[in-house]
Amino acid sequence: MVNTRNIAWPDLDGTYIDEFGSIDPQIYNAAGELWPRARDYSLKKLRDEQLGQRLLINTVANVTARARKDPEPIKNLKGYIYKSFCQLVLAELEKDQKHKEFDRKVIDSGQGKTRMEIDQIIALREIEQLMAPWAYKFWKLLTLGFTHEEIGKQLGENGDALRQRFEYHCQQIKKQLRLREKHKSKTHRD
Repeated sequence: MVNTRNIAWPDLDGTYIDEFGSIDPQIYNAAGELWPRARDYSLKKLRDEQLGQRLLINTVANVTARARKDPEPIKNLKGYIYKSFCQLVLAELEKDQKHKEFDRKVIDSGQGKTRMEIDQIIALREIEQLMAPWAYKFWKLLTLGFTHEEIGKQLGENGDALRQRFEYHCQQIKKQLRLREKHKSKTHRD
């Protein structure tokens, strides 16, 4: 079963200075109203709800700075916030694309890698593309060295239950890949 819990937009009390700069409460509240739409966009484009929320908070700080510098009020605040947010998401995707291009260059050049190692890298990338957003996040944290318990705490869930759900999800992906491979071999024979 896929985790359907959503990260809520955090409340803001009075004046707040974030890691990205000061935050105007009116702009922050407008972004909060946009959060469900921005969350969906984040999941679709980035496959990462937390990163999306972080980018929206960054957007709030940027829009706050712009609003303080320019005496002309922003006419369509929500539209301006959402467009600015989308630009940050696209910049994040571009950065991710550059990482993937580097991976491809390493694979193409075969720098010290055997054909089997290259095939494994390609297979891993395919599997990651099939993962649900929560599973991809779990996987990435696992590869960074976090334990199941630590990941569970970060995601607000029981670490063992999360591990079991991840293992089940991986089994489902394995079945999906087998069916895909079976279909390919059947198509090639026909």
